[in-house]
Amino acid sequence: MENSLTIVIPYADAGRLTKYWAIAEERVDWERPGLETERCTVAFAATELHAYLARTVPSLEVRFSDAIPAAGAAIAIGPFATIREVLGLAVESPPQDPQGYVIRTHAWLGRSVLVLAGGGREGALYAAYAYLDALGWRWYEPGKGGEVAPPERVSLPLEGWNLATTPDFPLFRGFHMQSEGEESIDLFRWMARNRLNAWGYHPRSYALMKKLGFRLISGGHILEQILHPDQPQPSGRTLFEEHPDWFPEIDGKRERKHADRFNFCVANPVATHHVARHLVERFRTDWRWTDFQHVWMLDTWAGWCQCPACRALGNDADRYLHFLGRVRTEIDAAVKRGELTRSTGMALCAYEGTPSLDGPSHGVPANLTGSQDFVLFAPINRCYAHTLEDPACTEMNGRYVRAIESWGRIADRLPLAVVEYYNVSKFEDLPLLFARTMGADMAFYKRVGVQGMSYMHAPIALWGPRALNHALYARLTWDSQASVEQIKEEYLHLCYGPAAGLMRDFYTQLEAAYANITAWRSWFHPSINRQLLDWKGETPTKPLFTLQHLQPKGGQAIGPLESLRRLALTKKRLDQARAMKVPIPARLRIEEDARAFRYGDDSFRFYWAMAQLYEADRKGDPRAVRRAWTEVEHFADSLSSYHVPFDYEYPGPGVRAKDALARTQLRPLLDLLRVKHGRPDLVQPSRVRRAGKARPGRKPAR
Repeated sequence: MENSLTIVIPYADAGRLTKYWAIAEERVDWERPGLETERCTVAFAATELHAYLARTVPSLEVRFSDAIPAAGAAIAIGPFATIREVLGLAVESPPQDPQGYVIRTHAWLGRSVLVLAGGGREGALYAAYAYLDALGWRWYEPGKGGEVAPPERVSLPLEGWNLATTPDFPLFRGFHMQSEGEESIDLFRWMARNRLNAWGYHPRSYALMKKLGFRLISGGHILEQILHPDQPQPSGRTLFEEHPDWFPEIDGKRERKHADRFNFCVANPVATHHVARHLVERFRTDWRWTDFQHVWMLDTWAGWCQCPACRALGNDADRYLHFLGRVRTEIDAAVKRGELTRSTGMALCAYEGTPSLDGPSHGVPANLTGSQDFVLFAPINRCYAHTLEDPACTEMNGRYVRAIESWGRIADRLPLAVVEYYNVSKFEDLPLLFARTMGADMAFYKRVGVQGMSYMHAPIALWGPRALNHALYARLTWDSQASVEQIKEEYLHLCYGPAAGLMRDFYTQLEAAYANITAWRSWFHPSINRQLLDWKGETPTKPLFTLQHLQPKGGQAIGPLESLRRLALTKKRLDQARAMKVPIPARLRIEEDARAFRYGDDSFRFYWAMAQLYEADRKGDPRAVRRAWTEVEHFADSLSSYHVPFDYEYPGPGVRAKDALARTQLRPLLDLLRVKHGRPDLVQPSRVRRAGKARPGRKPAR
C-alpha cells in the first residue's frame, strides 16, 4: 500500500486480537504480572498509537500484526525483552527501570523499523505517548477539551530516531488522593499520557489504573481509628480504660485528655503489636490491592509519648521508625505464613503535624532498609514566594531545607518522596500558579535524593490557569532539568493562539499576585487565615500582620497593595483577551480562566477587607471600620452568588459544590461580624453558635 503503517505487537495473533486485549483489563489478574498484564497494556498503547497516528496522517492506513511486514512502514512496540525474544530486534542499552523507554530506528533485513521499547509494559506505553508528543500532540487537561492536535502530515517521521530516557523520580509521580469520591477515567488517561502514575485505590477503576501502569497509594492518618481512646471494648470499658499504658505519658501521667492528642507509646510492645495486627488485617482485606499504604501518626501538632522507654528510642523520627519496623516485622511474618498474598509498601510521613519533620538520629531499622517502604516528606507550610532552598527565606523554608536534607542522607537505605502542597486544603482551588518556583524546587529535590513526587489535593476538573501547573509538573517530575520557560511558552502558544501575548502577561501577573499565598492562607499559625479563624468578633488586641513575609505595605515577599495592583493588571489583560477574536478552543479556555480569576480576585479582596476591618477595630477607628465593613459585605455578596466545584467529603465517598464564600473558610466569622455590625437577618443562629468551633474528634484533611 502506498501510505500504510503496520504496528507490530509481539504477541501471537495480534493482528486479530489487539483491540480485544486493549480493553480486557477487567479479565486480567493484575496481582500476577506476566503475559496477560503485559499484553493488555502494550495492546492499549498500540490502539492509542493507531487512533492518534490516523488523525495525524488522515491518508494513512494502519493495521496491527504480530510480525514485521516484508515491506512498508512499521513501528514495533513492547517491552525490550519481548521485542528481542519474539521479533529478534535487539535494543542496545535497554532501560533497567520498567518505566523507561527508547525510541530508536533499527535496521532490519535491509530496511528500517521504528522501535518503541520500554523497560517494562509501562515504558512501552510511555514510549507511545512520547512519540505522539514528538509529533505535536499535547494533553493539557482531561477530556477532549484539553487535547491539542498538531497540523496534519502527509507521512510519519520514522527515520533517525535515537532517544532513551528514564524518570528522575522513579518511585512514583502523581497526586495525593484522600477521598473515595475522587475518581475520573478522563483524568487517569490524562495522567498516563503525561507519564504520571500515582493515585489512590478505587475498586471500579482499579483494573484501568493498573493497565495504565499506576502505583496505588492510599491511607493517611489512620491511628485515629485504630487507637481511638473511647472505642468500646467487650468488657464494657473504653480502650483507654482497658489499656491506659498503651497511650502517651505526658508530664509523668497517662490521662484521657492526652490520649488522642499525643502519639501512643510506641515503646510498649503490646500496643505496637495491637496496631500492627490491625494493619495486617487491613492489608488482608480492604488494603489488599494497594501498592503503598500511608501509615501516618496523629495529625494533632502535639507530640509523642514522654515515657523513659520512648525517650530512649531517640528523636521523633527514631520513634516513628521503631514503630514502622515493628509493623514491617508483622507484615513479613504474615506473608511468610500465607496470611497475606503479597507485601505492601508503607509510607512514614515526615511532617510537623505528626510531628516527625526531621530525620532520625539513630539510623534506619535493618528490616526497613531495602524494603518497599519509604519516607514521604510533607512541607505543608512552605513558602511559594521563594524557592525552597532560597537562603533568604529563613522565616518559612529554611527549616524544611534542613529537614529534607537530613532525610536525604539516609535515602540510599529508605527511599525519600515528597508531597507538595500546590492545592492544600487552605488554598481551596484558588487559581494559584507555581512556574516561578517549581523548576528550581524539582531540581533541588532530585539533588537531595528524592525518588517520588506527589501533591495534594488533586483537582479533578475545571483547572483554568492551573492547567499550566500540571503541564509543568508532569514534565518536571519526569525530567527535573526540563526548561520551564519552553514548556510555558509552548503551552501559551498552543492554548491561546493569537491571544498568547496577552495571556502570557495574565499568567505572569496572576502568579506574582498570589506568590505570598502561604502567609495569607495556610496551616501556619501566624497566617492571616489562621488568625482570622481564631477571631471571635471581639475588638482585637494583637496586630494581624506578624509575619516578616507579609506586612500591610510589603514585607519580605509581595504585600497586599502590590498584589491588588497585579490583580488589576491581570484583569486588564484578561478583558483584552476576551475581546479578541480567537478559535473556539482558545475562547473556551479563556472563559474558564475568567471564572477562576473572578473567584481568586473576589477571595483575595474579601481577605484584604477582613484584614482592614480587624486592624481598624483594633485601632479604634470607627470610620475605617465602616469603610472596611462595606467592602467585606460587598465581596461576601459576590462570593455567595456562585459555586466553586468540587469539594470532596472525607472520610468516605461524597462530592459537594460549595459557594465561593464557603471556600474562603471565613463564613462563620462573617456571621459573627454580621451580628456585630448589622444584617443579622442573613445569619443562621446555629451557625453563630458553632462559629470558630470544630466538632469534637473531627480533624480537617490537610
